[in-house]
Amino acid sequence: KYTRSLIDLLNKPLRNWTKQLRGGFLITLRRYSGAAMLGGIIYTFIEILWRGYSHWSMTVLGGVCFAVLYFLYEKAGGAHLLLRCAAGSAFITAAEFLTGCIVNLRLGWNVWSYSSLRFNIFGQVSLFFSVLWFFLCILGFKVCAIYRKAADFIDKQIKQ
Repeated sequence: KYTRSLIDLLNKPLRNWTKQLRGGFLITLRRYSGAAMLGGIIYTFIEILWRGYSHWSMTVLGGVCFAVLYFLYEKAGGAHLLLRCAAGSAFITAAEFLTGCIVNLRLGWNVWSYSSLRFNIFGQVSLFFSVLWFFLCILGFKVCAIYRKAADFIDKQIKQ
């Protein structure tokens, strides 16, 4: 009887914790992985329209960047749009630089090169594209709002 009471005593908080984990964590995981997939697809299409082709590494990078934009939308939604766009552009530029150093300079895949543009760093990022990311973040945050409404609707349907 003592052993059974001890198991019940330990099991109840564990059950509550797993319910909370399943609820909050899985919803968060589902939302951010969905945002990453959506962002990867959207970015790939944008790049195909812009350059005529894309590379799988750009799909991954686009997904990561959109998930971060969604994070900014969710957590810094009260901040001024221009401030969020500046943060988004800074992150995208840093992620593009890191990815470029890996896939272009280290692995030699030559996915892109901004060497012909003025104000570039090692041909991986440029001032022109950093400014372009800033303005695309405005559109990106609007897509985040639509995505959030869709995700809220889906979560509501799952709970029913």
